[in-house]
Amino acid sequence: MFILKNKEVPEIRIMPMSTEEFNNELIEEVQEEYFLNCLTYREDCKYYYRKQGINSSNGSLILFQYDNKIIASAQLNGIQNDKYGEYKGSILFYKDTIEIFQPIEANELTNIDCKFQRFSNSKQFLDINKLSQILSLLEDKKKQYNMSYQEKVLLAVVPNENFEDVPKDKNKLGKSIINQWARDPVVAKRVLISAKFKCTIDPNHEYFKAKSTGENYVESHHLIPMGYQEKFDKSLDVEANIVSLCVVCHKKLHHAELSDKKDMLYILFKQREERLKKCGISIKFDELLELYK
Repeated sequence: MFILKNKEVPEIRIMPMSTEEFNNELIEEVQEEYFLNCLTYREDCKYYYRKQGINSSNGSLILFQYDNKIIASAQLNGIQNDKYGEYKGSILFYKDTIEIFQPIEANELTNIDCKFQRFSNSKQFLDINKLSQILSLLEDKKKQYNMSYQEKVLLAVVPNENFEDVPKDKNKLGKSIINQWARDPVVAKRVLISAKFKCTIDPNHEYFKAKSTGENYVESHHLIPMGYQEKFDKSLDVEANIVSLCVVCHKKLHHAELSDKKDMLYILFKQREERLKKCGISIKFDELLELYK
């Protein structure tokens, strides 16, 4: 459950954060590096501001907005007007209440508070009478954050099922996670929907229905593994490089001897070769096999 140090929550406020202030880092990087490492270990968990703080009472629930999403929350513990270098003051938070979670979209807040319409650069209010629903949403998002990648894919909300095979710039390497490249669950979920939740190797591979979708359970698999992203100029996290597989075929690609999965890889390669080229990804079959040894 979400911890509230001060049980009296007078307000729910949204705190916009400048992406430029954080050098346009990925959401995951800001969550892990700033909220879990930097802010948490500062004295009094001070959040420094350049222009103005926030005019709210102690105990208020603050939702941090970054890149048009809510990515973290904390409970207000005071405001200090002490200058720190180029900063004019700081906002204090209870350490135990600092949380990160699966990012929250604007429409998810609108579903709870109809007066909220969109994110902006102002410190917006949410209806305090909706506190229990907001806390429930935060708790659900925290659970999703701790889920496996495949669970996140199945639960991902796809706003637009249409896509085009075009080159996509690769996401920069996360500083806090060595050799881990960002994967967007929405992109993978779009592939599963396009495949009608069927196994690409054999559409008759149906073992059970996923409770999260009500559809045949399948998993997403990057044909060219994301671990080799550094070898390619364009992103591997694109629909052309992701296939829908039943759990058996997926495990086979990961754990079987190369001789036992070579035919599967050839099928997938021939299906995706031209699409990969459209995305600026060029690879020969023999080169692909080397990645699976």
